[in-house]
Amino acid sequence: TMAYVPVAAREDVRIEPAGALHYTLGGGLLSLDLPMPGDAPRKGKLFAQPSHGWLAAFRDGQALVIQFTHQPRAAIHPAQGQVELYQDADARAADKGMLELEVHAPYVQLAPGEAMRASELWTILPYHGPATRDAHLEFLRRHAAQLGILIP
Repeated sequence: TMAYVPVAAREDVRIEPAGALHYTLGGGLLSLDLPMPGDAPRKGKLFAQPSHGWLAAFRDGQALVIQFTHQPRAAIHPAQGQVELYQDADARAADKGMLELEVHAPYVQLAPGEAMRASELWTILPYHGPATRDAHLEFLRRHAAQLGILIP
C-alpha cells in the first residue's frame, strides 16, 4: 500500500523509532516509501502535521481518500500527529505487511457528561494505473475537484 499526505515541510514529520521508515517529500506531498527488494524490513510510525485535511492510499486497483477537518498543531496531543501512518513491511513478503492510516481529532479534556464530535469522510475510487508516486499524484490531481480536496 502506498500512502500520501499533504505536508509542507520536513519539520512537520517525525518517525519513531528514528530511521525506521523512509518517505519522499516533494511538491508539498509526502509519500511513505515501500521497501524495495534487498531492503531491510520496515516497522515504525510516521507522525505528520498535514497542511490540508486529507490523506490517500492506493492498493489492489483502488484509491482510498480520507478527508477530515484540518487542525493546527497546537490542537493535537504533543505525543501524536494529526495523521499517523504505521508501517510494518518486508519486500520479501509484500502481501503480509500492514499499513495503518490514523487521523487524530483535537485533544480536549471533557468533564463528565460532556461530549465532542469528530468525523472523517472515506471515499474509494477505482484505480487502474501504475503503482508509482507520479501516477498516483496525477490521479489525485484529476479527481481533486470531484473529491473536494486541495492538492498543493
